[in-house]
Amino acid sequence: MKADINLAIPTRSKYRYCVLLGIPMLVLILAFSFLIPIRRRNSLRDEYVKIKLELLEKEGYSREYTSLEDYSLSLSKKVDILEKTDKKRGDVGRILDLIDNSFSRDIELLAITISKDTVSINGVAPDDNTIADSVLRLQKDKSVVKTRIEEISLDRANLKRIFSVRCITLLNDGDMDDILTWDDQQASD
Repeated sequence: MKADINLAIPTRSKYRYCVLLGIPMLVLILAFSFLIPIRRRNSLRDEYVKIKLELLEKEGYSREYTSLEDYSLSLSKKVDILEKTDKKRGDVGRILDLIDNSFSRDIELLAITISKDTVSINGVAPDDNTIADSVLRLQKDKSVVKTRIEEISLDRANLKRIFSVRCITLLNDGDMDDILTWDDQQASD
């Protein structure tokens, strides 16, 4: 007969064996069940901080972009105003050139007033013929619509003629107040 060899651990020793293996496994399971969520939470926090920093950086870029857009719009408005002002100044320059070319060198101009399309010229001339020749040269220009001699008087002390001429031109058909009013309206919007 064969001898029965029982290779199994006796029941009491089975219990000890299960306890010796079960406790470390239970500790490992509990440790991993707490460590994994804690580690995951820490990685999520780090990711949240990175995303928040990226959003702040993008928001800063967005603010800078909108401020640059506003600055660009402001500059384009200023350029438009400067172009209009230069156009008006260009007309003033053409009017002054017209007066310089029309009036004789013998005439002393005392005042030139430019208001919209009306130009008033006050001066002193040696005689009536010089004034008449200058007014005729002024009328020959195509940009002058109408010319009128307002007044001619004699300065008895110097024996010279004091005159006032008013003319209407096609130049400078607007005035500088249009530009300034337009700018003020844009600033209030």
